Amino acid sequence: MSVNVRSTRQIPRSAINRSSRTPGTTEEAIRRRAYQLYVEGGRREGHAREDWLQAEREVLTAASRRGIHEDFIVH
Repeated sequence: MSVNVRSTRQIPRSAINRSSRTPGTTEEAIRRRAYQLYVEGGRREGHAREDWLQAEREVLTAASRRGIHEDFIVH
């Protein structure tokens, strides 16, 4: 999966932590968190996949703690 981090904007962490149990929302939260990691990491090129995977782990872990059912998770 490719991530175009330049076409996104930074979203506060509080916005990322909210989810409405829809696949698109989960994927959007992952995208926003990946961009946030990119910015926090000094906008280093060549690490989009690492940032995406880290964001995915964080968002899915948070979703699982909130009890969001697996059917709603985007893989």
